[in-house]
Amino acid sequence: MNEPVSQLGEVDFETAVSDPAIYYANPDDIVADLSLSQEQKLRFLREWAQDLADRQTADSEGMAPANVRMIETDAALVRNVNAAIAQVEEQPAPASDGPVRSLWKRIMG
Repeated sequence: MNEPVSQLGEVDFETAVSDPAIYYANPDDIVADLSLSQEQKLRFLREWAQDLADRQTADSEGMAPANVRMIETDAALVRNVNAAIAQVEEQPAPASDGPVRSLWKRIMG
């Protein structure tokens, strides 16, 4: 598991959402991040799910990773991301006081 201890600096939401796995060790960290709105959590999680789907598509087209363990890890991660999406979707959306600007730090692993 990755620890969120980066010295690489902070980035804006749009940069972070482009590759959630760099900024969060696991989907539960996104669900638990109190600085994110429900919409932001869903964007992170859906982007992560799409990244995994793209990787699985590449695997099925003959560009499989060197080790089978990675395929199993990705399958488990897909289940975790989908469970996190369902969890966030079930949460009541709080009233918004306007846009939230957050910065993220990269995780090192």
